[in-house]
Amino acid sequence: MRKLLFASISLAVLLGLILSRRATSAWPLAITPTAFAFLPHVANETTPSPPLGPTSTPSPTPWRTLSPTPGPTTETPTPGPTTEPSDTILIVELSGHSDPEYVDVYNFGTTAQDMTGWYLVSVIGGETFDFPDGYSLGSADLVQIESGGTAINNPPLQLFWTSDTVWNNSGDKAILYNSVNEPVSSACYGIGCAQK
Repeated sequence: MRKLLFASISLAVLLGLILSRRATSAWPLAITPTAFAFLPHVANETTPSPPLGPTSTPSPTPWRTLSPTPGPTTETPTPGPTTEPSDTILIVELSGHSDPEYVDVYNFGTTAQDMTGWYLVSVIGGETFDFPDGYSLGSADLVQIESGGTAINNPPLQLFWTSDTVWNNSGDKAILYNSVNEPVSSACYGIGCAQK
């Protein structure tokens, strides 16, 4: 039941983002995340207590007790952006008929995502945008990757791709890849939706 509720809420949030931005899109938008992960809920297991005597009170006994093992002390690293599962970073909009053209990428995760090594591909034109080394997409943040004559670079909200147009007027498909070259998310319009 929780899985169904989580999936329904996630889908509702994603559809809300799409519908709120769709009014500005000239073409229908298709979003295809590659996967969703559900983590099972594990109940706290206990073992039965010994029989109660006249003065004893019941108390659960942990199923498993872990004791720390002495070892060398190490310095704790300074926290920085962590690696979220790839299915939390999604393309939420692709606009190939605006000036500037743009792709919106949203971090649905709970922590910042280091985008070093991540890249975006225009399937029909074959152009590639590489995220800058050290760029981090914050939790619940959106970045717009812009191309065309009026594209600007205003990190962390807007990243400049090129002053040339990238997206095909008849349709195109954007695919977002993570740092290990796995496709993470895609969006398309027009004839681009027929592309694999």
